[in-house]
Amino acid sequence: MSEEKITLAIIKWLKESGFEVIAFDFPQSGTGVSLHPNSGLSKNLRTIIPDIIAKKNDCLFFFENKSFFSKKDFEKVEQLIQENAYSENLEKLKNKYTAKRCLFGIGGPNSETFLIQAMRFSKMTDFIVVVQESDNKISMPWGLEALNG
Repeated sequence: MSEEKITLAIIKWLKESGFEVIAFDFPQSGTGVSLHPNSGLSKNLRTIIPDIIAKKNDCLFFFENKSFFSKKDFEKVEQLIQENAYSENLEKLKNKYTAKRCLFGIGGPNSETFLIQAMRFSKMTDFIVVVQESDNKISMPWGLEALNG
C-alpha cells in the first residue's frame, strides 16, 4: 500500500469522523504546510512538512504517514512532541485555527510487520493510525483517546 493511498484513506476517515482537514502533502509533492525551526537560520534546513494537518474541537492533529515502518519518522514525531524547536510555527497555526493543543502521530499500513515495530516505538507518538489495504478500514492500535479530541 503506497503512502499516497494511506494518506487518502486517512483523509477520508478524518472527514467522515468530523475533522476539518487543514492541509495534506503527498509524498515528495511539497504542497503541504511547512514547519520551520524557531532559529530560522535556513529556509529549508530541518523543515518538517506533515502529511496531514487536521482539526477537531480545540486540537490540531499532525500526521506523518509511511507505507513501511520508519524509526526516523517516529523520531521526528517525538521531536515535535518533546522539543520546542518548532513552537513558533505551531503557535501561529494554533492561533490561526483557534486550537489550544497539538497532537502528533503516525499513519501506516495495517500489516503485522508495521504494527509490531510501530507498537515498539508507540510511546514516541501521541497516536498511531493504520489502514487496511483491502477495504481502507482505519483502526487505531495506539492513542484512541487522543483522536477523540
